[in-house]
Amino acid sequence: MCKLFNEHRVLERIASGELGCRTEKKLKSRPWTDRHGNLLTQTELLTVWDKSKEEGDPFRDVALEVNRHLTEGGTVGASGKWDPSSGELQINGIIYRKFKTTKGRIPTCQMCDAGDTVEKRFEESTFQPNTGVE
Repeated sequence: MCKLFNEHRVLERIASGELGCRTEKKLKSRPWTDRHGNLLTQTELLTVWDKSKEEGDPFRDVALEVNRHLTEGGTVGASGKWDPSSGELQINGIIYRKFKTTKGRIPTCQMCDAGDTVEKRFEESTFQPNTGVE
């Protein structure tokens, strides 16, 4: 999601006035120290919308809950960059969000888990995709 956020120049588009934004600060329930020794006590959340769209338009929101970490004094900590991976992005009408599982399980494909792999689906087909598997 970081790649999409950067490729679509979200921050530059905010700076140019094309996109609107609002930030909100929340206290962390468990402050932590970053690699620079800064005690990070707050999360700053960024919400971004397309100013050319009317309120209520389902394509108005561009980014929800993009976050970064702050010290008690408001100094940006950790990497210093906005991180969209915990929230949601909408690019050209497509919504991107992190795949979440319960109890920390690794996300898997139900079809592959059942033995219906891509390779098997094309065994009898005249179309043979290059899967990169030798």
